Order: sequence, then C-alpha cells, then structure tokens
Amino acid sequence: MKKRQWAIIGGLLILVLAFGLKNKLSQSTETESPKSITRLKALRVDEVKNGPVFLNIKVDGPVQAQQKIDLFAEVNGVLSLQATKFDAGRIYRKGEILLDLDNSEASSSYRALKSQYTNVLGQVIPDIKIDFPTHFDTWYKHLQNISAGIWEAPKNTDDEKLRLFLSARGIYSAYQNAESARIRLEKYQIRAPFDGSITEALVEPGQLVRVGQKLGEFMGKGKFEMLTSLSTTEAPLVNIGDTVYLSSRESGHEYKGIVFRKNAKIDPSTQRLNIYVLLEDVRLVDGEYLNGTISGPSLDKAMALSRKLLHKQASIYVVKDSVLAESNLEILHQSPEMVIVRGLKNGDLIPQKPIAGAYVGMPVKIISQ
Repeated sequence: MKKRQWAIIGGLLILVLAFGLKNKLSQSTETESPKSITRLKALRVDEVKNGPVFLNIKVDGPVQAQQKIDLFAEVNGVLSLQATKFDAGRIYRKGEILLDLDNSEASSSYRALKSQYTNVLGQVIPDIKIDFPTHFDTWYKHLQNISAGIWEAPKNTDDEKLRLFLSARGIYSAYQNAESARIRLEKYQIRAPFDGSITEALVEPGQLVRVGQKLGEFMGKGKFEMLTSLSTTEAPLVNIGDTVYLSSRESGHEYKGIVFRKNAKIDPSTQRLNIYVLLEDVRLVDGEYLNGTISGPSLDKAMALSRKLLHKQASIYVVKDSVLAESNLEILHQSPEMVIVRGLKNGDLIPQKPIAGAYVGMPVKIISQ
C-alpha cells in the first residue's frame, strides 16, 4: 500500500517538473527570438532647381504648295501646237504661255469692234471741238492713241453735258463691246500666274477644248504651308510669328518656318485647333510629311519632369527625412513624355525613377549617384 502511494506521489512530482520545464523553455525562446529588421528602399534622387523652361511643342503634318491652281478652259477652241509641249514637269516663268488655243475667230471679232469704236470716236471729234472746246485736246489725243494701237479706256469727265453727248453718240457702248472682245481674246492664251511647273497635264495638241474642261494643274515653287493642330492647352502658348523647326525623316532635310495663320475655331471631331506654318524652301516637295517643334514662350519658376514620375496625374513623391511625402503640382504643359510643372521648392529631393509600390510614409535610403 505504501509503495503504491509513493508511486503516485512520484508521478505527480514528475508531471509538475515537466510542466515547469516547458514554461521555462517557452519563455526563453520568446526572449531570445531576434527582432524583425525593417528594410529601406534604396533610390537615387535629383535636387529641384526651378528656373525658366523654354517650351517646345511637338508638331507634325503634310506640306502643300501655297500656290497651286487647277487650269480650266474659259472658251472653246483647238489646242495649238506649241514649241514647248504642255507636259508634267515643265517649268515656266511668270507670264509665259502655258496653253495656246486657236483664236482666229475671236481675234477677227476684236479687230472689227475696235475699228468700229475708232470710227464712232472719229465722228464725234469735230463736234467736241465746236461744242466742248476745252475737252478737245484730251479726246483728240485719245483718238490718236487708239489709232496707234494703244488700247485705253475713254477719258473720265466731270462735264455732265459732255457725258450725255458721248453716251447718245454710242461712244461708251462701242468701247464696252470692243473691251469685252479683247478680254475674251486673252482667254485663248493661258499664262503662268507665277513661277512654277506643271504637275498634271490632261490635254494634247490638236485636241478640241471646251468651256469648263480641266486642262491640268500648275504649282508654284519654293512656298509651302504645313497644316498641324494643337490641344486646347497648347494653343494659347503659340502666337503668330513663332519659329518652327522641322525635318523630314525620308530625306533628312531640315527646315525652318513660322506660324502665319491660326484658326480661332476648334475642330469638333478632334477637339484641337488648327495652325498653319509657312515654309520657303525649294527642296520641299508637295505632300511631304514633316516633324518638328514650335519654339514657344519661356515659363518662369518651373521645372521639366518625366511623366512617369507623376502620381495621381498632378502630384509627385518627394523625400523628406528619409521617408516619402507627396507634393501637389501645377501642370503648365504636357507632352507624351514630359511635363512642365510648378509647385516644387528649390532643394526638394525627387526620385530619378518611378518607385514600385511607393506610398506616403515609405522609408527610403538615398544612395549616391
């Protein structure tokens, strides 16, 4: 019986000792476990230095000749054989004949009406000498010029009686008939309105040409304009006369132009405003596509940043006391890659590159460049 009691007491002691040892070991493990280590995000930074930022607005678009016209026939006639054939690529100086239509009938009509005017004028000269002697020399000189082949309009007069007299004698109507025939005769010859070349020729010598028929296309050289568009935020920054630097990716040529027209109406389909750039360069080709920039105004107390650094579209992370803080920005101008902003203070530290998983209060470590 005593042995059994001692066995029970011994078992209880063993349990108590085992339980105490377990608690001791547990407390020792907790006190000896290492503390968690906070890892700092290492990054490189730039120091903010506000100053004037020169605005360059990117533009692109096709160029077209500023002087380009379609040639149409205003009279009927057969195209005459010319020393220089009317072909695409032909170069002409201003005033040279591009096309010459047979004008035999029109020329005869003009000569007849001109002769009729000369005869009517000759019949009234004696009466002018008697009834209006102070005007005789003027009208006699006019008759001499007409007879010598110098075509000119009748002389203006303030004498109402003389005007009525000349009108009753058919002087003015005879002149208008002859003048109309002269203008029609000139339409049988189509002359170059400016220096340029034929870009399209649609008729051949001997071909019958009718009124309203398109004959070809004539384009001036050296003067071109480029159509491009700006956003509603960019448009107020561009003015007439601003310089535009352009280049062609195909030819590699560089050009310099100026903004010479600016539309006051926004295109409803694009919500952009059209501007026109004037270029003067003989190397340009009609339809060539150019890319470049407009030199806009200088924006004071500003800084240019990569758009990738923006947070919430109008803020940026800055480093203060080794943690990230947020600074709000005023966006002055933005392009696909860059933004020009105000709102940062000189000396502020901003990350050089976007920070993955960044948040306000994030601890960081600045590393040297």
